[in-house]
Amino acid sequence: MSHVMMWTFFLFLLLDLTNFSHTYDFWKHHMDYPMTKVSGSSNLYRNVITQQRELFKNGTCRLANTFIHESTPYIESLCYNVPVPCKIRRRRKCHQSPNLVRVTDCFNISDNQPPNCQYRTKFNYRKIRVICENDRPVHLDS
Repeated sequence: MSHVMMWTFFLFLLLDLTNFSHTYDFWKHHMDYPMTKVSGSSNLYRNVITQQRELFKNGTCRLANTFIHESTPYIESLCYNVPVPCKIRRRRKCHQSPNLVRVTDCFNISDNQPPNCQYRTKFNYRKIRVICENDRPVHLDS
């Protein structure tokens, strides 16, 4: 195999790994299906899942995060819906769920440092919008 072909193959592999990384981050930060069972108060849910997945941002507790409690095939299928405007201005297109989706919204309520983050949790049903790359969800538009 020539050097040009090897480098071309290597570059395509890197591009594919980059896309995989974005998709993996989406699943890690936003997907929880089936929903993780946590005994105790509902507010413990986010505290537990944050520690399990190490969801900290730059060594601090995230201000907010949303978890989606729907199947992977359903969330992936959203990428094939007709694009709609995103709520975040710098994004150009999103794909909205046609139905209400079960989600958990978590909001930081303390100045603690990881792993001792404290959250208020709100369980909800609403339509969601995802940003897709290569027909895969990579961001949740909130």
